[in-house]
Amino acid sequence: MILRAALFLLVVLFAPVAQAQPSNDPFIPGLHGVTGVAADDSLNVRAAPSASAAILGVLAPDTTGLEVTALDETGKWGRIGSGELDGWVSMRYLVGEPLPEGDIPDGMRCHGNEPFWSLDFGQGTATYSAPDAETQSHPIRAASSRLTPRGLTYAFAMNHGGGDLTGFIEAAECSDGMADRTYGWYVKLLWQDPGGVTLQSGCCTLDRR
Repeated sequence: MILRAALFLLVVLFAPVAQAQPSNDPFIPGLHGVTGVAADDSLNVRAAPSASAAILGVLAPDTTGLEVTALDETGKWGRIGSGELDGWVSMRYLVGEPLPEGDIPDGMRCHGNEPFWSLDFGQGTATYSAPDAETQSHPIRAASSRLTPRGLTYAFAMNHGGGDLTGFIEAAECSDGMADRTYGWYVKLLWQDPGGVTLQSGCCTLDRR
C-alpha cells in the first residue's frame, strides 16, 4: 500500500503541465544504429558538430544500440558518449531504433556518486548496488508519461531490504560530475527506512555498446 501510494505521488508530482505537441522527429534521447556506411568503412565520432572537428573515435558500420542524447542547432549532428567525453556523429548516417520493452526500458542503467551507487533495470526488476550495501534485485512497480514539458518521465517504486525505494527518471541533460560527458536521462531516488529518509540523484543511459 505504501509503495502504491508513493508511486501515485510521483506520477502526480511530475505530471504534465501541458500536453506535448505531436512530432515526427525521432525521440531524443533515443537509440540509433549506423546506416549507409560501407562494410569496409567506419563512421567518425568528432569532438564538435562539424566535419572539420577533431576525430575522437570511429563506429563500425554495423553498430546498433547507440544512444543519441541531443541534436545540434541544425539537427544534422547527434551527441553521443565517447568514453568519458561527448562526441558528435552525422545524423545522416544514423537510423532511429525503438526504445526497449519494459515499464522502464530494459537495459536502462543509472548511477550516482557521493556515495557511489548503480541501479540497473530489466525484466520488471531493478538491481541496486553500492559499496556499503548488499547487491539485491527486486520487482518494481512503474508508470510512464510522455506528456511532460521536457519529454518522457518514468516513475517507479520497489521494496529493498528493510526499506522502500521510489524515484523518477526523466529525459533531461545530466552530468555526473566525474567526466566530461553529458547523459540524456536524470534520476532522483528517495529512500525510506527505519533510519529516516535519504535523497540521491544521478544520471542514466540506454546506450548498449
